[in-house]
Amino acid sequence: KSLCINLNLTTGKPLINVKNNPLCNKNGFFNYKAYQFFLPWIIKNKKQMRKLIYDEFDQQINKLLKSNIRIAKIDSHEHIHQSNFIYDIIYDLSKKYKIKFIRTFDEKITFRNLIYRLIELNYIKFIVLKFNTLTRKKYDINNPISYYGVLDSGKIIKNNLLSYIDSLKSNYALEVNFHPKN
Repeated sequence: KSLCINLNLTTGKPLINVKNNPLCNKNGFFNYKAYQFFLPWIIKNKKQMRKLIYDEFDQQINKLLKSNIRIAKIDSHEHIHQSNFIYDIIYDLSKKYKIKFIRTFDEKITFRNLIYRLIELNYIKFIVLKFNTLTRKKYDINNPISYYGVLDSGKIIKNNLLSYIDSLKSNYALEVNFHPKN
């Protein structure tokens, strides 16, 4: 068995038990929003935060490994691993645990209704994720998996998905991210 692990720093409680954990509020729940990991000036005491995040992700990975499940790929809740600050930590853990794949962001922009859709949150997410991917130093992680779901999050239409699939290189697999409607 092997799975993709979806690491989390934004929802629920951490696995590590640290008194006065700056990742958490007074009730012990994560208090950072995903966008804050993309704004380097928001993260104070980067050395301490890097260690806390490393330890938390290490615990999350170990919890899955203790279940005798092999981890094939690392991903994160709300795309936080696409932040260069978090990606460096994920990269180090991928080497430690010999995890070959980290989900990267390579979704291609579609130009249907571009002017109308530019103000949508999904396009803002797209631009931030793409910028971080392009400015990140190169790592020796091979990822032949294309990603689809940020731009059309919450409104994936079959024809758009099929069109995206047709545009892929033949040696790529496709990961589709979608959430069921409430």
